[in-house]
Amino acid sequence: LAASEIDLTDGSAVVVGAGEMGMLAARALDGTAVGEIVVANRTVPNGEFVAGEVDTPAEAVGLADLPAVLPEADLVISATGSPEPVVEPHHVAGTDRLVCIDIAQPRDVDPDAADREGVTLYDIDALEDVTRRTRERREAEAHEVEAIIDAELDRILEAYKRKRADDAISAMYAGADRVKARELDRALSKLEAQGGLTDDQRETVEDLADALVGQLLAAPTRSLRDAAGEDDWETIRTALDLFDPEFDSSPGAPGDAADDGPANAAGAPPDSVAEELDD
Repeated sequence: LAASEIDLTDGSAVVVGAGEMGMLAARALDGTAVGEIVVANRTVPNGEFVAGEVDTPAEAVGLADLPAVLPEADLVISATGSPEPVVEPHHVAGTDRLVCIDIAQPRDVDPDAADREGVTLYDIDALEDVTRRTRERREAEAHEVEAIIDAELDRILEAYKRKRADDAISAMYAGADRVKARELDRALSKLEAQGGLTDDQRETVEDLADALVGQLLAAPTRSLRDAAGEDDWETIRTALDLFDPEFDSSPGAPGDAADDGPANAAGAPPDSVAEELDD
């Protein structure tokens, strides 16, 4: 909080009070770049004990010395058990820039001290408000992070579902290609036995076989991709079982097609069908 208001590097901080809260304040300051800590307490030896507990150069003074040390300070943290204010407006007269943090109850710092030029005062109520705003900001940031994570998880899940559908489609086309190759070879052999084919005729027959496979499997291909988008895993598993009985359709199982690298060209939809599906 203080660091957001002023630069404490090599600055001077005054801790008013040598009780438990004063000790905590001094130790907290000891972890900053502050150059000097002054512990002001009604009983100076108690202040000296607190000053001796920190590594930062520190000294102890009595409360009567506050008018002398406060104008030279950059930060004051006050935490005494006094029923009356111990930091009066005239104590901070002449300061250029001073942040007062009053964590005592009742207040240690006279509220009128905040009217002095260059003085910023935070009491318990103000600190609670700062804490609330900080908490709200962090919660908002946490929600933003959660939204980013959720979006990324959704993206990964969509990619996974599409991959599973593509695995089934690859298996389907691979099975169809095997049947096509077998039947095409048989048909071409018969035609060759009946007088042979020219190269153009052979190419026409092969193109016809490719077109038939592509047209027959276009609708199932679209259905499988729709099934992935609708989380219809049963349809995808059924397709895998039908077209590739050796394919392990359990997610992430060893031997899963996802682990076998890209499907070979024989297991992919023909370009004409892929273009039709993309449209």
